[in-house]
Amino acid sequence: MTQGLARFTTVLDSRKKVPMTGKVYLRAIVPIGVMFSLSLICGNVTYLYLSVSFIQMLKVRISLQFFPTILPYNSSLQFFQ
Repeated sequence: MTQGLARFTTVLDSRKKVPMTGKVYLRAIVPIGVMFSLSLICGNVTYLYLSVSFIQMLKVRISLQFFPTILPYNSSLQFFQ
């Protein structure tokens, strides 16, 4: 889809204006890739040491913990007004 947008529309024309040197690539792209891969590695290593049912309970708890935090900032969710 991105390739189609780049070839047939002008939506992604600004990508040609960014000077992508080696220094910019190392400072902007590489840290994101490294952190994403560490996140995947750590997430998969947990399955070696914890049971699947315990991990499922943790996932539910995290979503229940952050839902009330996000609720006041989302204007489309008006459950408690």
